[in-house]
Amino acid sequence: MPDPRLTAIENLIQDYRAADKDMTEANVEAAFVARLFAVLGWAIDDPTVWNRQVFVRGGGFADVGLQIQHKPVLFLEAKRFGKLKGSASAAANLARVTQLMADFCAQCPPQALHLSELERTLRETDAEIDRRVYDLYGLIEEERRVVEESVT
Repeated sequence: MPDPRLTAIENLIQDYRAADKDMTEANVEAAFVARLFAVLGWAIDDPTVWNRQVFVRGGGFADVGLQIQHKPVLFLEAKRFGKLKGSASAAANLARVTQLMADFCAQCPPQALHLSELERTLRETDAEIDRRVYDLYGLIEEERRVVEESVT
């Protein structure tokens, strides 16, 4: 049985081929970009995860900021179809995305794609980095609490 994520991406490609190529950036984001990231497991209906029109320091506004624990991890900028120039066509790019997803899904167990697992791993890694920095600077427990309280 084929992976449902790959089927969803193939459906996006079919929708792209049938779409009006004069869509606005906002419509491209809603009709294609958001759907792709939903397939990848992002909660696109949750503004604490999928933040539209987010300010990027030094860069203006991005169409979408993907966030984990209210912290941006990726910024997306959607473009109208046909506005990006290059040697590869949009259909070829979408075909490449599909192949990359197929390769990724073949190498990655489905449970690894759950954001809760990713969030847990990020929290653990963040805590380990904090611990190492505290150790590096020789902070005692009371000093560590002061630091923690100042950043939360």
